[in-house]
Amino acid sequence: MAVPVPADRVREALVSASEIGPYFAVESAVAQEEWHTVADLWAGTGCLSERVTTAREYLSSRTNTEVDLRASASISSLGFISRLVSPALATACLAGVIPRLDPHHMYWRPVVGGPVPIAFDATDGMTASTAAEAAAELERAVLSACVEPVLTAYSREFALSLRVLRGNVASALAGAAGMLIRARRSLRLDPVEVVHAMLAQPSLIGTGHYERPFDGRPERFFVRHNCCLFYRVPGGGTCGDCVLVPDTERLEMWRATVAPAGG
Repeated sequence: MAVPVPADRVREALVSASEIGPYFAVESAVAQEEWHTVADLWAGTGCLSERVTTAREYLSSRTNTEVDLRASASISSLGFISRLVSPALATACLAGVIPRLDPHHMYWRPVVGGPVPIAFDATDGMTASTAAEAAAELERAVLSACVEPVLTAYSREFALSLRVLRGNVASALAGAAGMLIRARRSLRLDPVEVVHAMLAQPSLIGTGHYERPFDGRPERFFVRHNCCLFYRVPGGGTCGDCVLVPDTERLEMWRATVAPAGG
């Protein structure tokens, strides 16, 4: 049964998660002008439009051509969402602790490329001892409280389907789960089991599923049920988990992934 945990224990779990890599890093909240709250994205401040414009200009400079606005917005959302969900998934799996995300007290700083810097004020949280408990608490304290309003803002401003945006959430979670496994840290909960349980939560139903394609091997691979629109970026192609990847190509990609471990 999940029970409350104080802010100092959540902070300790976030520090541990930050050591895994930049997508899991959380800074101390700072009162500097260049930082925005997550809530600013839907508060009419213009920072969401500025963020997508910056992403579009960056993608256009890398491809030497003008990139589709909706594709830029979707890709921007995927990167931002990854920074919201990855630390929380990590603390759940490393320490059995889920922070309560308050978009009015969670901060981000614009950057041109790479993971968006994220900072938290001290926050309390809840424990989770099973994948099912973690999934339910992540749905309540992270997705519903903080991520869903971000998706609504992106959808409203850039005419993006919420189905695509929620697929981005699922993809971000699956990507974070893979990074956690590859980090080879001691884990209380299996990240893939947690994400698998999250795919049955109300906000993520129908967004994707896991497959275990090789008999006798433990590897599980995520397949999303829609596309983030990266294929609309010239030369972008499709992501590895994309629904548009042909089954035969997907299987070969998975086989190449496990081949080194299989000798």
